Amino acid sequence: MPKFYEKRRQKYYAVLDVPKALREQLGISRRFVKSLQTDSESIARIRVLPVIAKWKQEIALAKASSSSGNELLDSVIKVRQDTQRLKAQGLDNWEIQMVHEEVAMDAALGEKNDYSGDHSLANAVSIAHGDSILLAEHIEEHLENKDSTPKSKDMARTALIAFAKEFPLAEEVTERGVRDWIIRTMERERKLSYSTIKREVSPIKMYWKWLKRYKGLDAPNPFEDVLPPAPSRNSKSKSSIDINGFSVSDYHKILGAVPEKDRNLRNLIIIGAHTGCRIEELCALQTEDVLPDRIQLVDAKTKAGLRTIPIHNAILQLVAELVDTSTDGYLISGEKPSNKYAKRSSGIGKRCGRLKARL
Repeated sequence: MPKFYEKRRQKYYAVLDVPKALREQLGISRRFVKSLQTDSESIARIRVLPVIAKWKQEIALAKASSSSGNELLDSVIKVRQDTQRLKAQGLDNWEIQMVHEEVAMDAALGEKNDYSGDHSLANAVSIAHGDSILLAEHIEEHLENKDSTPKSKDMARTALIAFAKEFPLAEEVTERGVRDWIIRTMERERKLSYSTIKREVSPIKMYWKWLKRYKGLDAPNPFEDVLPPAPSRNSKSKSSIDINGFSVSDYHKILGAVPEKDRNLRNLIIIGAHTGCRIEELCALQTEDVLPDRIQLVDAKTKAGLRTIPIHNAILQLVAELVDTSTDGYLISGEKPSNKYAKRSSGIGKRCGRLKARL
């Protein structure tokens, strides 16, 4: 773990590199630097923590602003940047807030002094000085601290951005409002299933809990009773989501339709049929995890997927040949990651899906 501090001229300084893409936006040439006002390393270790946390929040905020297209969020950033400028001039927090509120009030009053002007700056000042919580502001910081895959984070980000567009401020979120939003956008417009709605609401609920724990959000839980009724296990709709297996004749039909030159797809289908493995499990399977009589899955979608599978007699020779001829250390050799999540199964999975759809 980096220390985030260094010694200069007998004093310790907090330091944090800023990503190149954000330096101009943050007004930083290369890195944040701030004196910790001590020559004791033990004290520096303590003092550096809130400084680094604040800088990381600024970086996360800048990242969110650069990709969100959220005008209010951009205004909040400008207010925060001006706050730092005024602090550097020696002003106290209450003085800075008073200056910002006066400017915002002038903008809201407008030319006719009748509050017909722009009120967005007043909202930004309220948020920047801690009176309101802008939901879009902390999304990137929250996701950065989540221990999940890039794909899961992207799915969560999509759900959170949509939620933050509907409810810009945390105090605007109510149980009735969330329920109406789900009915209008997820059930009626997008016609999502119960399981998909539950999956999309889940990261929003987690974000709300995170805001309460780390950002001082003090509001009742608005997600208590917002999901649609769960489908009955005995309902007729259940049959529509059941997974249908392939018959032996289906298997041979699919295998016979594989293009002759696509040996990897043919081998994937054969091994998949005799092991029950997911496509990505087989594509991620390295030759070192293939033993003479079994395969060991050490990279699975879930913990339950970490397992050992005996190699069926019908594919023993094929598996042995693939191990001997592999050129890159993978059982299904030669497949390259073709998406941003670096999954080796992306290309061959699409070829398999198109083949099944065509049949």
